Amino acid sequence: MGGCGTLWNTFWTGGVCPGCGYRWEITACLSCKQFSLHEHWYHWPESSTQDREREREVEYPSSG
Repeated sequence: MGGCGTLWNTFWTGGVCPGCGYRWEITACLSCKQFSLHEHWYHWPESSTQDREREREVEYPSSG
């Protein structure tokens, strides 16, 4: 397990320690002290490809 003592903002590096390279899988909220998977803190917009696929499903629903 990591823990080289480096202090940094985990969101600047995606949870990877700049001191030792350890990838932290969980991150704690400094406000409520709850832990969750680090990747769950990020909310990326859906890709335009997914949008086009969704539009096709509406225009041409699959039978089944």
